[in-house]
Amino acid sequence: MGSLLRSMDWGKTPIGPISGWPSSLVSAASIMLNSGLPMHIMVGPERILLVNDASLPTWGDKHPTAMGRKAAEVWHEVWHIRLPQLETVRRTGKPTWYENLPFSVLRHGFLEETYFSLSDSPILDEAGGFTGTLTCVTETTPLVIGQRRLNFFRSFTERSPVGKTLEETAREISGRLEGELLDIPFSLLYLLDERGNKARLAAASGLDREGSDPMATVDCPASEASAEGSPLARALGTGQPVLVGNPGVLFRFRQGSNAAWPEAPREALVFPLKGSPGNPCFGLLVLGVSPRLPLDRAFREHLAQVADRISKALAETVIFAETDQQRAWLHALFMQAPALICILRGPEHVFAFANPPYYDLVNRTDLIGKPIKEALPELDGQPILEILDGVYGGVPFTTQEEKVMVDRGGGLEPHYFRLNYQPMRNAQGEIEGILVFGLDVTIQVLARQKAEESSADLAAQKRILEAIARREPLPNVLETVTRNAETIFPEAKAAVFLVASDGRRLLTGAAPRLHPDHRRDIEAETIGKDAGICGTSAFSGARVIAPDIAADPKWDAQGDRTLAHGFKACWCLPVISHSGRIAAVFALFFREPREADPGELTRLEILKRTASLAIERRVSEESLREAQDQLLQAQKMESIGKLAGGIAHDFNNLLTAINGYSELSLGMIERDSPLQEYLSEIKNAGARAADLTRQLLAYSRKQVLSSKVVDLNALIKDLGKMLKRIIGEQIELDLDLDPDLRTIKVDPGKIEQVVLNLAVNARDAIPAGGRITIRTRSLALPRDAPKDSKSLSPGAYAMLAVQDTGTGMSAEVKAHAFEPFFTTKAFGKGSGLGLSTVYGIIAQSGGRIFLESEEGAGSTFSMYFPVAEGADPEAPVSAVRRGPYMAGATILLVEDETAVRRLVRQVLADQGYTVLEGEDGAAGLEMGRDHPGPIDLVITDVVMPRMDGVQMIRHLRALRPDIRVLFISGYAETPVVQDGIAAGDSHFIQKPFLPHAILDEVRALLQTGLPTA
Repeated sequence: MGSLLRSMDWGKTPIGPISGWPSSLVSAASIMLNSGLPMHIMVGPERILLVNDASLPTWGDKHPTAMGRKAAEVWHEVWHIRLPQLETVRRTGKPTWYENLPFSVLRHGFLEETYFSLSDSPILDEAGGFTGTLTCVTETTPLVIGQRRLNFFRSFTERSPVGKTLEETAREISGRLEGELLDIPFSLLYLLDERGNKARLAAASGLDREGSDPMATVDCPASEASAEGSPLARALGTGQPVLVGNPGVLFRFRQGSNAAWPEAPREALVFPLKGSPGNPCFGLLVLGVSPRLPLDRAFREHLAQVADRISKALAETVIFAETDQQRAWLHALFMQAPALICILRGPEHVFAFANPPYYDLVNRTDLIGKPIKEALPELDGQPILEILDGVYGGVPFTTQEEKVMVDRGGGLEPHYFRLNYQPMRNAQGEIEGILVFGLDVTIQVLARQKAEESSADLAAQKRILEAIARREPLPNVLETVTRNAETIFPEAKAAVFLVASDGRRLLTGAAPRLHPDHRRDIEAETIGKDAGICGTSAFSGARVIAPDIAADPKWDAQGDRTLAHGFKACWCLPVISHSGRIAAVFALFFREPREADPGELTRLEILKRTASLAIERRVSEESLREAQDQLLQAQKMESIGKLAGGIAHDFNNLLTAINGYSELSLGMIERDSPLQEYLSEIKNAGARAADLTRQLLAYSRKQVLSSKVVDLNALIKDLGKMLKRIIGEQIELDLDLDPDLRTIKVDPGKIEQVVLNLAVNARDAIPAGGRITIRTRSLALPRDAPKDSKSLSPGAYAMLAVQDTGTGMSAEVKAHAFEPFFTTKAFGKGSGLGLSTVYGIIAQSGGRIFLESEEGAGSTFSMYFPVAEGADPEAPVSAVRRGPYMAGATILLVEDETAVRRLVRQVLADQGYTVLEGEDGAAGLEMGRDHPGPIDLVITDVVMPRMDGVQMIRHLRALRPDIRVLFISGYAETPVVQDGIAAGDSHFIQKPFLPHAILDEVRALLQTGLPTA
């Protein structure tokens, strides 16, 4: 049906081509096509049909032309029922459920009696509008009709239609058949006369006798060879049922007022009513066949059982007529007794009689005349058959609580009986059978057992809870849990396996009687849907019951190992924490195949909950310790960050002067001057010092970021070639990038610096060759999601991870990894600022970074960035074309650091600018207010005594609205960045800067009045 759906030209239908369908309809269609359940979809006001393969038995002749047609046309015969139901779903937008709805469905060439359970669910588009209906269908026709027939037989058996005469019994039988008109629209019962020459019509059902004129008598053929003529005569002659293809040959069919169907039956079956050996035949039974059911094997067997039961009723009439008073008394006694009574005859224990309580117990009607092994095959192999053989040998048997496994149609279930078996002897003293008398005491026995189990369970619970209250170690508590489980199931060995912190492996929590090799096998499994029994339960969070591992191909891989350890069955229950996380699995291993009944699983669930309490306690304690450690670490890192930022700020002022005057001096001396080399070294040292201060600023989150919307995958791909050159040929670089990754807003240059730093560290941790993997993934945490170990807030994130197969880190090294100046490298081989710089960049970018590492198992740095909602990556901005210096422009320079102010004044004056100076914000404001001429540009520090640069500029703009501003500062945690003043006609340059850099900024601002890129 999937290929038919895809190949159809839906553009010619009211619902249009598939490309225009709402995503909800496409998803529903995909679910429908891939489902093994009968489902169909009705789309739009016209209710156009989409159908799956599983529906084909339901649709019958309507397939495949139903696809794409209106439901009202396809199901016209039931549309008066279905339309109001579908309208309810459309109007309310809520699903509905109907159970065992009767329909007369036109399929297989005729209107067929059917029953369905239906679930109608609305399909809504993206805007919440009604698109169509998804219907799940379960045909219950066999169940409904089967139950109807079972009820008929039960009623027939409980209240036997036996009268004082055959005629009275025939009329009683016809009266009973009047209630069976859905299956048997009519019946005719003929009784043979005393000579056996003719059969006369004794009773009928479902017919208007006056208008139908059925045959009043039937001539009986002398032999099978003469069984010709009417179907009635053939049935009498052959002794076999005869199918009548046209009941009209028997009578003119006119239904009475109690007719079940508006159309006449198409077929009828004629059964000879066989009697006892002394009376070979009682007569004939004609049973009409429902015109709305196919005459299949089950229907034929039902009609044959009806005929057989009627034959037995007639036989009982003859037998009971001989000893009417005794029969009535015994029958009433047996039939009305609340006890279970049956009579078994002969060494094969053939059922001769069973009373209603006995039929209710076994939930079957076809016992009489069958050996007990055939009638109740589930007794084969149970002790009760040996007991019966002993009683037939002459030894009575009595028991108070005999356990017998009974199959009442839903599988074997235990019952307990008080039984009395007595041998039955004839007049000669010979044993002919067994009288079985018993009481079902199952309820009493199970209640007593339940009370005993509850008492034991409460005691076990008390022991475990006391151990938890005493704060005993988790392994001790879990071992107590497993010991209690083994007390309940002495044949089993119990274990609790904890889910490792990485969520990929199981670790032994307690398994006192499990062999170490078996524990190691389970711990070696990777948790997943295709893992072993325990790994699958830990992955799915559902029970996994394997009652016979060797017989179930699903467990081939795990089964081999489990069987190798001598276990043939395993039950596994997941332990779910309060936060919804799968924390452990609770497992029982059996030496023999073992089914689990609901009562046993309930007891295990109770034990599992106590294990969950113990695990939750440990997790809570660990979480508290982890939170305390994180708080202390955060406080320590914040203190170090403030110190580093302050140091960097002071050094940036000094380095501005050192590096600036070095560059000016180099420009003033001859190339062959001996001072050239010395000044170059001073400038190089200043540049290295500037790099260190930038790293300190990055760690303390006080550097300037040029954030923009970035495609992280594209950035990583661009870095690929450079990274391969850096890490060398002996290390393999693997890029595992999520194609659906969303954009983030960061400084791309800083993120490149992060990746390069981590790649270099990874290279140094892989001395003998290995692999570095750079991975990107998407992560979405809903608002109601429990916080994970990373404590990420709800929202959408892009994850960037750098993983290596190197030497890994010890716990002590991990604790200090992000601290500045901490390094495990030899003296002079590293500054100890690489990872602290990474930490600062990620934190200042609004992200989180986490480190996972074990000695000998490599390291993984995982970084999480909030996604840029609805934003596309920004294209690089081209550099502003530089023009000539604007000599003669007036510039107000405000800087409290004297060395920096003198340097900038000198640089500007050398280019012909007129420079006004102020040593702080207050002085600068006074000069800007008092200067009579224009001021083309203000260059000001941000943090100054008396009045900072931001306040000064606000006051100046009240006097000079068009003033242009260039802010300078040693770090980014300043009001110019925090308040966003550096916008429009203002710009920012971070210390330390070189003379040519500030000249370029000044020139750009004087030319355009806008900040440079």
